Amino acid sequence: MDHEARLMGFIDQFLAGTLGFPAFQLAYSAHYIDELPDGALSAAREEAFGEVHEAADWITADPSPEERGYGWRNPAEFRLWLTVRRRTL
Repeated sequence: MDHEARLMGFIDQFLAGTLGFPAFQLAYSAHYIDELPDGALSAAREEAFGEVHEAADWITADPSPEERGYGWRNPAEFRLWLTVRRRTL
């Protein structure tokens, strides 16, 4: 299985709007955590995809000012961040 292509597919579907945030987070995280074997990606690629996984964990529908202070974002802000981050994945 091409794990990198699968992770990129989830990202591309989310950015295209064919996968909503909850479904994206569930599918991406399940693949990244449960299905990605050790050594399947280079260390740099694993770190890049891990950054996406980590960022997705800090999403809530309407973060309070206090939550924002800790780094929480809403799904629309995550989409903007991921759009930029996608260019360097």
